[in-house]
Amino acid sequence: DSIGVELFADKLPYFEEAVGFAASGFVPAGLYRNRDFYKEHIVTSRSDFFLDIIFDPQTSGGLMMAIGPADRKKFEETAVRLGVEYYIIGTFLEEPKGKIVLR
Repeated sequence: DSIGVELFADKLPYFEEAVGFAASGFVPAGLYRNRDFYKEHIVTSRSDFFLDIIFDPQTSGGLMMAIGPADRKKFEETAVRLGVEYYIIGTFLEEPKGKIVLR
């Protein structure tokens, strides 16, 4: 609860087919548990079906990690050199503490 997180919705990778499934309500039950657990921590004006994609418990083997600003350039250079696909999907915030802001 000492920091907040801002996620850039347009930078989050997902399968295009997931949008249609989420919009039609075809989602796994675990999604509702995830959303119920985190909903008080989310700040957004995004549509429900996009949130369904965010809270979907299924992954395709992705890994999320935090890298400090001082290490970002070195990480990016290394990832490119090794052919590792990566996405910058957010940043840490001082405010609002304990919240995830989805823009």
